Amino acid sequence: MKPRKLHYCLTTGLLLLLTVMAHAPRAGAQIFVSSNDNTIWQFTSAGVGTLFASTGLNNPRGLAFDSLGRLYVANRGDQTITRFDANGTPFLFAGIPLDFTQGLNEPVGLAFDSASSTLFVANRNGNTIGKFSTLGNGFQTMTVFANTGLNRPFALASTTASSTSPTTPTARS
Repeated sequence: MKPRKLHYCLTTGLLLLLTVMAHAPRAGAQIFVSSNDNTIWQFTSAGVGTLFASTGLNNPRGLAFDSLGRLYVANRGDQTITRFDANGTPFLFAGIPLDFTQGLNEPVGLAFDSASSTLFVANRNGNTIGKFSTLGNGFQTMTVFANTGLNRPFALASTTASSTSPTTPTARS
């Protein structure tokens, strides 16, 4: 069952039932949530939500922020990644809508390595992990990072150089 949250929109006066697809924390204790209605919501630490974006999205899934505070969104519905500036203005970062030749095939998960300015994407139907440089401002092309042993990958997490590396768990009886 997908997590759901009731949200009262002060602007429209509507009570919304949000299906949470992905969330990404941001400086200032804000949470960004992708929703099934092709929107991104921004919530304060007090739980007050405002609409952040409703354009440039097609079945948004994974979210990740770069070190400049730009939000990247994996659009599962049209095989693209959209980048948003701090004001919510969209920019097509990667992929051509519904064109699988660009390497994206149902992108669902994102993780950011700020040390190398690299965005990683889980391509669920492509059985790959792709990577993109985020140093430029133009359209980016994917390079395959990993494709061995993957079966419909959907979530990613990354560590920083200063964090503890993951270890192999020990077997328990």
